Amino acid sequence: MPSRREFDDLLDAAEREVMAQRPGPQVERVVARLREAEVAWGPRERLVVRAQLVRADRARLEGDWPGAGRLYRAVERTPLGEKDVDLLLEARVGVAECLVPEQDDTEAAFTMWKAVIIELRGLSRSSLKVHRRCREFAAELAEWGHHDEVETMLSSL
Repeated sequence: MPSRREFDDLLDAAEREVMAQRPGPQVERVVARLREAEVAWGPRERLVVRAQLVRADRARLEGDWPGAGRLYRAVERTPLGEKDVDLLLEARVGVAECLVPEQDDTEAAFTMWKAVIIELRGLSRSSLKVHRRCREFAAELAEWGHHDEVETMLSSL
């Protein structure tokens, strides 16, 4: 079992792979150690939740929309503390993104994305990663007929 510091470093490397949209060996190492981390530190531990998001991101990037949606929803249902709201919002963006290929529901996806944007506006500080994910998905929402609404919402960030 890695130390928390070692797992944090591994997560940083895995998240860089995900941001580059190329899940690789660091993502695989996180996924392989996730269960062990959950048992050792509990499912609400920030490092564990980050690892769960990496696993969901991997599924999304591999095109496993139902699997990714299920994994993001599991994170969304995890009772997290106020300091972890960024992880909750990141999971919600993931759920929204999965709604389109899973259920062909751009309206529900847009509504969920919009709720994340509104919540981000109310935070005193927020994660650059969540902002990036929101902007990436906004481009897709704009293509699906929500261009004006997306532009308005993004201008408020």
